[in-house]
Amino acid sequence: QILNAACFTGVEFQNRFFWRSITPVVVLLMFYATMHVSWVLSKTVSFVEAMGPAKTMNALGLVATAACVTMCKVAFQFFECRSHPSAPATLVAYPDITCTGEDR
Repeated sequence: QILNAACFTGVEFQNRFFWRSITPVVVLLMFYATMHVSWVLSKTVSFVEAMGPAKTMNALGLVATAACVTMCKVAFQFFECRSHPSAPATLVAYPDITCTGEDR
């Protein structure tokens, strides 16, 4: 893998889960900030057009739908186990945690 999330989050379960859960919220906040920056720029720079409220809400709804799907996927990763031929089954998203262990 060229860009591994564990390089940023570390290998601890709590950090990985936090960053996987918060990423959609960060994307929504960035979208909201971009909308406000376009409004400010449209008032100061003549050739910049502000994002219209109807299209902005439509795009925000599309992003929120994708974020909801992502959050559901993260929540259900606790139930996805992968079996191994010579080792106990582990979680697909977190291979260092066994499906029968106390950490689950």
